[in-house]
Amino acid sequence: MPGRTECFQILEKLALDAESGDSPIIHIECHGYDDRSGLCLADGSAIDWAELTAPLVRINVATRCVLLVSVAAGFGAHAIAALAHTSRAPFWAIVAPKEKICPSDIYGPYLKFYAELLTSGDGDRALGAMVQSGSAPNLYGFMTCEQFFQIAFRRYLARAATEAARMDQVARARTYFAAIGRHPDEPLMRKMVEEFDDEAFFYALFRQFIMADLYPEYAGRFSLRYADVVEQPSNPDSSTAKL
Repeated sequence: MPGRTECFQILEKLALDAESGDSPIIHIECHGYDDRSGLCLADGSAIDWAELTAPLVRINVATRCVLLVSVAAGFGAHAIAALAHTSRAPFWAIVAPKEKICPSDIYGPYLKFYAELLTSGDGDRALGAMVQSGSAPNLYGFMTCEQFFQIAFRRYLARAATEAARMDQVARARTYFAAIGRHPDEPLMRKMVEEFDDEAFFYALFRQFIMADLYPEYAGRFSLRYADVVEQPSNPDSSTAKL
């Protein structure tokens, strides 16, 4: 990747192509900063992970949530946390190294990955082919937007269950009602917070995240349910994902 200007120009072109009906795969290959903050481009300029969010969301929306993002840069897996803080998924899936990588970790493994993925459409098999090509078993991670949402919502539930979180919710409710000229008593606001329907909130957010509100016919591609978040442990390195 030569520099910031060229990078965003390429993303703009890919967005226009996607809006015209194409379904691109985005492969980013450059240096990743050791502090996990983002990418170092060929001209020495930098791009924070979060800066890629808006253009990737635009492309993923246009492709109806089938965008695969591949990051061949050290610590590229740390992009996931920054990229996914949005109401729309910025990718269908992402594959990236968790640690530093050498040139020998790029060409052969990624060639095997793409060959298998484009043949079978199976994320697990593609990642397996990547590892069998000589990469360290735990060097790469593959995650779908569905899996990220599961992990993120479980963290939300853990935070929301604390007394401090409930008090913060009451305070925000108080501010909201004051803004519209109403002043419900404290017990009522506490009752509203305690009776908040987390399951309904989950489905409303998830539906928007996977773009089922825009493309309801594609909602069946995603199987995540509220019970999965509440009852099952998350495994961020498991893909079980198909194109």
